[in-house]
Amino acid sequence: RSLGSLGFKLKRLATNARRRSCDLVSSIFSSVLLFYNSKSRVQLRHLTLNIVFCTLKIVSKCRFVDKKHTFFSFYAGYFVQAIINNFIPLLFLTFQDSFNLSYDKISLLIVINFGVQLCVDFLSAYFIDKIGYRVSVIAAHVFACIGLGGLSIFPFIMNPYAGIILSIIIYATGSGLIEVIISPLVEACPSDSKAGAMSLLHSFYCWGQMCVVLFSTLFFNISGIGNWRLLSLLWACVPLINGIYFCLVP
Repeated sequence: RSLGSLGFKLKRLATNARRRSCDLVSSIFSSVLLFYNSKSRVQLRHLTLNIVFCTLKIVSKCRFVDKKHTFFSFYAGYFVQAIINNFIPLLFLTFQDSFNLSYDKISLLIVINFGVQLCVDFLSAYFIDKIGYRVSVIAAHVFACIGLGGLSIFPFIMNPYAGIILSIIIYATGSGLIEVIISPLVEACPSDSKAGAMSLLHSFYCWGQMCVVLFSTLFFNISGIGNWRLLSLLWACVPLINGIYFCLVP
């Protein structure tokens, strides 16, 4: 009887998980269609909030106790850093044509990105221990999500160049925190092979770089580079989901 009850509970959990996953997929597709029908600011906000709401609903009942989920979240964090550093260079020519940016201004975007990351790396030594590592790493993903999502919004509600710079500053802050926090956390977590875990961690940046280039190129070939704002919102979902993941791992 106890085995039958356990089997029934597992079946119910699996059914609920599939239903929640379908809710998320359905929400994303409906939001994408909404985006194509109207590209106004209201529809963009609706797209973002709809994905955020469904993601929160899916993970609200999830809890993870296995330390392997902690390592998965670390690896995904380096994937997020790869998105931050490699997505916007794919849009430099588009920015140049759409916003009439000179080569000097385009080059300055690179300087700002890595300059902010270096400043965050330096300053983080003074506040990470005070606010805690979990709070810091979740905040890093919040910054990354806002910066990547804002890239599709800020240039169109203010001066375009200032909007791009604002987005870069926000997500570069998140990238700097990820760089400082995640490697020490992997080193501190108990593992059968610390060297293997560190090697796998840094390999995820390379895998992330490859995925960003390949997926973005495929997206641009299918839907056109003019829809880069939608792709920016889709990439912003990665730090959003991983930030929530960090809230649930041990």
